[in-house]
Amino acid sequence: MKEAGSVKPLAPAGGLLLALGTMISACDRPARPPETPPNVLLVVLDTLRADAVDPAPGSHTPVIAALAREGTLFMQGRSTASWTVPAHASIFTGLFPSRHNAHNEGRALSHEAQTLAELLSDTHDTAAFSENPHITRGKQFHQGFAVFKNSWPRHDPGNLRRQATDRMVQEWLTGRSQERPFFLFLNFMDPHLPYRPPPQFEKLLLGEGVSSAESDRLRSFEGADARRVIAGKVQLSEAELAVLRRLYRAEVASADARLGKVLETLRSQNLLDETLVVVLGDHGENIGDHGLMEHQFSLHETLLRVPILLRLPGSVPAGTRRHDPVQLVDVFPTVLEATGLPRERWPPHEGESLLGPEIDADRALVAEYRLPLDQERIFAREMADFDFSPLMQRLQSIQVGTKKLILAGGEPVELHDLAKDPAESENLLEQEPASVRLLLEELRRWQANRPTPLPTELGRREAETIEALRELGYVE
Repeated sequence: MKEAGSVKPLAPAGGLLLALGTMISACDRPARPPETPPNVLLVVLDTLRADAVDPAPGSHTPVIAALAREGTLFMQGRSTASWTVPAHASIFTGLFPSRHNAHNEGRALSHEAQTLAELLSDTHDTAAFSENPHITRGKQFHQGFAVFKNSWPRHDPGNLRRQATDRMVQEWLTGRSQERPFFLFLNFMDPHLPYRPPPQFEKLLLGEGVSSAESDRLRSFEGADARRVIAGKVQLSEAELAVLRRLYRAEVASADARLGKVLETLRSQNLLDETLVVVLGDHGENIGDHGLMEHQFSLHETLLRVPILLRLPGSVPAGTRRHDPVQLVDVFPTVLEATGLPRERWPPHEGESLLGPEIDADRALVAEYRLPLDQERIFAREMADFDFSPLMQRLQSIQVGTKKLILAGGEPVELHDLAKDPAESENLLEQEPASVRLLLEELRRWQANRPTPLPTELGRREAETIEALRELGYVE
């Protein structure tokens, strides 16, 4: 990600009347008394890789750029997993996938999980609006939310899903009594495949030299197409990948503008400066990287490195760039500390609050990927002749400093020096056995004395949830 400069921010395309300098200005009304906990706005921009965000004014993400000027941007944020369910469960519980057990093999969040929404429900109005068909009641992510709504992109020819979600969020924010602070969770699906950005953002990011026929064809590139690429049945040219990447960034620009609408509503209610704003990506995306598409079968940086931003005047330093190693599990203790929940009520977790000093540079960053059971069934249905066995493996990664080790089935398979090779194109496994040993020792230390795993639950997958997952190609 680029460092911020001094250029005036670009207003979002499409005539959205958001004056970003005003949007995040200080409020005239005095802040709430110190004993009143702040509101919490937690926004997941689904499938947002870090290098798709530009925090410089004048960029295609001007709202995020404004947030970065008014808060803290974590330049080395990492996910705990490469896809939605385990990543969101880590955000909600402060636990890694092997402890919260909401992943490919467990499928749903445990009823015994103590989520942010449950812990804040006594003091805050709680609401969630999710566009992802995985973040549903059927997978038990509703726990603790008084209001929980879904608007996934079923048969969406354009902006219907975006409009439905935006309308529900605005109605909830303007209709609540404001007698108590709120905890509002949002999941915006814009950057998720298929990349079908609104026309104004496509025009802004696609550039010249791409025909309407070509852009229309690649806007229709979906999960089944991605799987054929992974299986080697279809090959995309560099020119096609370049168009897909631009369409993806146009979706990021769309999500950024939608975030701006929410922040503008809070500003108009004189609530923005009384709100802890947390904006992040749950995981990244492969768009031809490492021979892969979407966000399965890999723990490379294209999937793990995500933006994390915080804003809360008086608690979060403004205009700060932090380079310490942080992960999604850190959101959990950060929110609990900011809202003043007594420590004795905090459940066991594996994160560190981001409101304190910088985290030790030698902290281990870990990510986990369980057996892709649903993906195996989908590939078998669509391509019976494809040998899926090389993809059917548990993955784990550990990074300390700039060295990162990836394991498959518990065995080291890749070693990378991210400082010298951020694209992870050179495998140093054979050249640096000492680094492999040190990282394996660190992984063993990390695994010791961890919280007891939550029970594995298969979840109550309602018929409508299964249908939505099928439309996105996640299940049969």
